[in-house]
Amino acid sequence: MPAEYVDLVIDVPALLDRQFTYELPEGVRLPVGAKVRVPFGRGEADGFVMGASAAPAGIAVKTVKAVYDLQFLPQDPLVRLAKSVSDHYCAPLSSGLACLWPPVVPRVKIERAPAIPTPVPANHAARPVEGRSKLIRGAREFRWRYYLQRIKEERDAGRGVLVLIPEIKGMGAALRTLRDAFPGEVLELHSELTGLSRRGAYLSLHKGDARIAVGTRAAVFAPVSDLGLCIVEEESSEAYRSPESPFYDAGVVARMRSEIEGCEVLFGSMHPTVETVQAVRIEQMREVTP
Repeated sequence: MPAEYVDLVIDVPALLDRQFTYELPEGVRLPVGAKVRVPFGRGEADGFVMGASAAPAGIAVKTVKAVYDLQFLPQDPLVRLAKSVSDHYCAPLSSGLACLWPPVVPRVKIERAPAIPTPVPANHAARPVEGRSKLIRGAREFRWRYYLQRIKEERDAGRGVLVLIPEIKGMGAALRTLRDAFPGEVLELHSELTGLSRRGAYLSLHKGDARIAVGTRAAVFAPVSDLGLCIVEEESSEAYRSPESPFYDAGVVARMRSEIEGCEVLFGSMHPTVETVQAVRIEQMREVTP
């Protein structure tokens, strides 16, 4: 069987979006978005598969050493989101793709073709085509009454829900509210969880076993299957802005995800940002008040 080759972006920010060609072991195929471990320079580095490649002429090509668990393989909408985020913030593509993976994922040597899980089918039949973003302006009690109503509608329709909270210290109240309303259905995602806990939550969301997730900034990339609703609570908080590449604003990423996946985004605040108020005024966003 002829050798197969793939082009990778290496997770080294200084390389920007330069792609490198690697050989795969005999019989192995890897999809776009797969995360791998490869020899690079005098050491090793992580990389992301961007597609199949032809054998480069006259160049010795190194071989992919290991692949990360393909159960966590980001589906196409999230790969597109990573590309959009990297383009928007002029950041290396590898930094956007890295946001899609939980912090702890097992990897194995690839000596034979790994099993690629069947993607969870999405159902977009009942998605609204207009008014995908709304400003929910008012006191916390009013905002959460509205959130819970919309979450129930999406859950009853079999779609996923993502709730963003700006800081971990505010997670407790949000979790109590959500778990009282939807007992046994809510997963949390934040940096104080162990790596294994976050890995388990990602896998449950990716498979569609869980439908409601609540988390801090990085959860905007969580693999919520068939996402129907994203809530950005206290949207004016500075905590939604990442201090690390790709230096994203979770509210902006939520709107990008809305455009890609067709979900509705609710921006909640008592005192919204100037940008959000301006979006309402120029009719890019609807407003809901008491």
